[in-house]
Amino acid sequence: MNSLDVRQLYNLITASVEGDITPEQFMQLKELLCTHPQAVRYYVDYISILCHIRSSDSVDQMTDSDAFDEAFWELLLQHENTAPAIDLPRSCTPPEPAIVSSADRPTGQRRISKSSIISLIVSTAAILFLVLFARFAPPKSGISVATLKDSLNAKWADPPQSMRHGTRLQTGSEMLLLREGLATLAFDNDATVVLEGPAEFQILTSDQINLNYGRIYAIIPPQAYGFLVNTPTAKIIDLGTEFGVQQDMHGNTELHVVRGKTSLVSGVRGSRINVYVEAGDAKRLDARVGQLEDIVCDATLFARHIDSDTQFVWRGQNKLDLADIVGGGNGFGTGQLDTGINPTSSRPASVLLETQSAPNDFRPVLFNPYIDGVFIPDGRTPQIISTEGHLFEACPPTSGHCFNNVLNAVRLYDFQAFRGMPQPSGPSAFKCLLLHANIGVTYDLQALRALLPDANFVRFVSRFGIEKEAMRPALSNADFWILVDGRLQYKKTQVGWGEFYDIELPLSEQNRFLTLVVTDGQDPNERFYENRDYPPIDSDWGMFVDPVLILESK
Repeated sequence: MNSLDVRQLYNLITASVEGDITPEQFMQLKELLCTHPQAVRYYVDYISILCHIRSSDSVDQMTDSDAFDEAFWELLLQHENTAPAIDLPRSCTPPEPAIVSSADRPTGQRRISKSSIISLIVSTAAILFLVLFARFAPPKSGISVATLKDSLNAKWADPPQSMRHGTRLQTGSEMLLLREGLATLAFDNDATVVLEGPAEFQILTSDQINLNYGRIYAIIPPQAYGFLVNTPTAKIIDLGTEFGVQQDMHGNTELHVVRGKTSLVSGVRGSRINVYVEAGDAKRLDARVGQLEDIVCDATLFARHIDSDTQFVWRGQNKLDLADIVGGGNGFGTGQLDTGINPTSSRPASVLLETQSAPNDFRPVLFNPYIDGVFIPDGRTPQIISTEGHLFEACPPTSGHCFNNVLNAVRLYDFQAFRGMPQPSGPSAFKCLLLHANIGVTYDLQALRALLPDANFVRFVSRFGIEKEAMRPALSNADFWILVDGRLQYKKTQVGWGEFYDIELPLSEQNRFLTLVVTDGQDPNERFYENRDYPPIDSDWGMFVDPVLILESK
């Protein structure tokens, strides 16, 4: 190699170690190493010098930070044994194999020279150091690696115009202070973090973030494996996970692992903490004494997904309340009680204690994106139950009249009406979707999924029956129907007062519409009771108790 080649080689190795080598430079380095045996020796010498510099500090002079680094490297070496395999491209094309006849083959045992073994060990150590040094070397500043994807009720210490949606965030910048509210950062490697104020943080590299204090929830895809959250007293290393970190201003760290596995390393107060923390587990690091303790994993402590357009925040709850949706909420308790939808006008409504009627056409609900529409079934002509034209083919003949509106309500625990349900220790109420006969409501599952891109709806679960408000229990007689995309999935007919039943219905990602219907049980148009005539819908106060969609993280 001439002096120009050597200079080029060192420049390429330096770029590789510092982590900013371009694809073209990588191909040049690969070509030099494949074609010049002397280049390989230079490469090993270069890395050996770096190793020597790294190991030159005296162990006797180790500070808390040194202990921290030692534990960190120890953990990395331990994890090397269990880390998933990564397919690496071959460094150069192997030569065509030469055909060797049996007469040309040497006899005796094959011998491996001592120098070859030493070269193998040195090369392996050098490559490992190169990977680790490039991964954990002090980061370069001024490189854009993440984007402020969304924020909700966020108040920043910096001027508002500097932290708008779409703002690019750079490595090595000053600490950013989110005084209150929520913010989602999307890294270029597809890692996502949600910060909750007050929080002070700093972007270190394309896969490292400093958290001085506050809450952070990290969602790490496979391509961002190894993402780091640094706190003043600990490092949390992603090993294929979703996890939350809460850091207080006294240096105490809480780690809650929701999925996968993480590593927690700390050298605070001379400790040598080096542990794996798996899904469902949580740890608290006491910075005063340098001790780690087990705590209960709180899967709903951290905001995981936000949507500023709908003011939506998901903290990992596994149930979405369909009654709350009818009340104008997002399924997590933001809806208004005793409000809902008028089935004749499909407009917002409250309690309406009077009989209503309308043609059995489907009425889209325009003011609520999660309700596809409502209808009053009569069964005399094909009953449309969605904006896509799905039909309720099994719809029975009804009187075509209903009472009250579709409502989000609560009902106090009543032993007789809710018999068989767990009895609370104190006063309690159940969320209810009120559907008096004859009313149907269709939910748009696709619109609801847009709220929760990180979760699947796997089941619809509810209890249903006739509520206690029925004035004449003896006349209660209603039929309950549940349909998915126009297909009948469940029915229960002739349900009377005091009868309650449980339903658990599987759902798939392909399902678009969920329809709940209560009809009048095909009673005669007039029923004589206690010296009076009553219509078929009298006392058919249908309700779904705790109607929820069960969520599972993707």
